[in-house]
Amino acid sequence: MRYRGKERTGKGVQVALVGAGIDPSWPGLTRHGVDGWGVQLGLTGQARIVRAFHSSSPTCTAWAAALVEHLPGMQLSVVKVHEPGTEPQAAQLAAGIETAVAAGAEIICCPLPPSDALEAARWLPEVARRAAARDRMVIFAALPDGRGPISLDALTVHAHEACRVGEVYHLPPEHYEAGDWPRWSGCWVGPDHLEGTGHHPAWAPLQLTLLAASVREALGDVPLTTWREALEERALLPMKGLGLA
Repeated sequence: MRYRGKERTGKGVQVALVGAGIDPSWPGLTRHGVDGWGVQLGLTGQARIVRAFHSSSPTCTAWAAALVEHLPGMQLSVVKVHEPGTEPQAAQLAAGIETAVAAGAEIICCPLPPSDALEAARWLPEVARRAAARDRMVIFAALPDGRGPISLDALTVHAHEACRVGEVYHLPPEHYEAGDWPRWSGCWVGPDHLEGTGHHPAWAPLQLTLLAASVREALGDVPLTTWREALEERALLPMKGLGLA
């Protein structure tokens, strides 16, 4: 991905993918050497960390493969928090994010939204706040009901079919408090596909993850506020009344 006049590879950037686990034997992933963990929640909500992050999920595996294909220099880890064919719960995502942060991930991508919106408001803002306090960037897939950011300390991304591959939009609150997409104020918008892939909303947070890693590689170890400002400067602005353009 190109940023500031140079093609970026994500060299040295640590990215964590929180989801249903992957099949690390896929072509591309075997050469890359993906690491990871599994998080299992007990009846009391206490998290147990295991080394098993493997699964038969072709979807999550394809997402991981796309990340390393576009930015082969990144250090990718996978945190398995739910089983293939199920939707993640907010408590599972929260445990996965905290596991990734503790392991040193700089970007934590959650490509699927939590299935329990009410619990998301309980669990995720505080986890995102703690991650931001350590200068880690959390990227959430937007809730399907079209509401605004899950947390102001994280990046919430909506998928939009009008976005072209490589495009990422930002809707600053000062510009989008009313009118077009009023509930998306403060959110990000990305494409629902990458080159050669099918259409799925998860591609939007993955696209933003690629851009965030490229910016991180260029800037180096800077505070999260500086990193986010550079990302916002790189993003496009939707045209009010006309939509994405």
